[in-house]
Amino acid sequence: MALGLTLLATVACDVAVPRSDSATAANRPNILIYLVDTLRADALGVYGNPVVLTPNIDAFAADSVVFENAFANSSWTRPSVASLFTGLYPLSHGTETRHDALPPGVPTLATQMRAAGYRTGFINTNPNVGSAFGFDRGFDEIIELYTRSEKGGVNPSELITPPDSASARAIQWLDDSTVPFLLVVHTIDPHNPYRPPQEFDLYGGDYDGPIDGTTTKTSKMELTEADRERVRSLYYGEVSFNDASFGTLLNALTERALLDETLVVFTSDHGEELWEFGKLGHAKSLSDVVTRVPLIVRLPAGAGELGGTRIERPVELVDLMPTLLDQVALAHPEDLGGRNLFEDAEDAAPRNLFASLILRRARLRAVRAYPYKLIRDLETDEEKLVDLRNEGAEGGEPSGPTANAARALLRAALDLHQARERRGREDAPLISVPEDVEAALRELGYVEETESDAELPRGSVERNY
Repeated sequence: MALGLTLLATVACDVAVPRSDSATAANRPNILIYLVDTLRADALGVYGNPVVLTPNIDAFAADSVVFENAFANSSWTRPSVASLFTGLYPLSHGTETRHDALPPGVPTLATQMRAAGYRTGFINTNPNVGSAFGFDRGFDEIIELYTRSEKGGVNPSELITPPDSASARAIQWLDDSTVPFLLVVHTIDPHNPYRPPQEFDLYGGDYDGPIDGTTTKTSKMELTEADRERVRSLYYGEVSFNDASFGTLLNALTERALLDETLVVFTSDHGEELWEFGKLGHAKSLSDVVTRVPLIVRLPAGAGELGGTRIERPVELVDLMPTLLDQVALAHPEDLGGRNLFEDAEDAAPRNLFASLILRRARLRAVRAYPYKLIRDLETDEEKLVDLRNEGAEGGEPSGPTANAARALLRAALDLHQARERRGREDAPLISVPEDVEAALRELGYVEETESDAELPRGSVERNY
């Protein structure tokens, strides 16, 4: 069965939601961030996928604000989540490589909200953003579901905590918590390896081949197109599995009379390439396939007249922190990279979107202003202009007066971004990764024995990790 992805056309719609200046500690809304690892936007029905069943997310979106063009600030988990947590671009928070931890002096959403009297919790299933790398800061409790309480190695069934287990633990946390609360739930599926439960393995058709739910090294196999379709079907099965788990958590909020008192954010840290450019996975490029993410926001007491609103204006994950702080009437830390998602479109200045990838042999910065993206290789200083209307097509770079003008403007924007964001930056500490965390990262496919991380210019040590 072919699993083509089709994006539905939408009408541009910008709305202004006033910040909650009258909020007090007594009536501030709760905040729930449901962060799905490795979920590309076009794998959901609400973003136009005609195949994958995501009824809970789609129903949630019908009463929410859907951002059509939301982009992560990196194509792998640690820098992307650091941007979400801090409202800073990777160049500013500095958490970009395998050995970078979140700088201790950088304010986070959790530190700001805990200081304002919120109960803060983090249900985490990805060791890349665990306490070993400083992501517990500001949380009253971080519950890391990829580790063991007993000594010994972690086997795959223990490491890959399924989303229903994460939701169950989140519900337990809610029952033990007080209001107002900030709860972040980071689920690992549909991250590789793709192993959906049988009841969600719905998209494989009559495939009869070597690819099954335990295959994790598909990128090193000789695959037919039928094999690739099977891999896609397993990915989509995990998307449907996570949809059900998200629905369970929403139902729990409703049953506890918390949903209408809670601002709920559904999003992802990055997408996943499924051979659009000849590769499988992420953290290999800064294409839209791996940086475009779902972003759906349900305001407290429901979106009301905003329910089902779709905003085409481009936004970034760095925008979440200032938006959420505005919604609970808390002051922003200085020099945030993001802006309020709900700013009035008439007052919003045109913006460029920025992304970064410093990992393995990749040292890339990118600036995006539709319909063009400029990608700079920091190692070679080469630049590539991409026409986003034709991304991935065969042939050379776009040319002509319009493309040349776009190249010059984007180059200047990226130069300014790099100069501005580096000023006054607190370097992320380089840490020695604990053995159990390294084992967990290896099982998730983050560590290969032969790969070498590229470091920022501040470091001169070559690391094989």
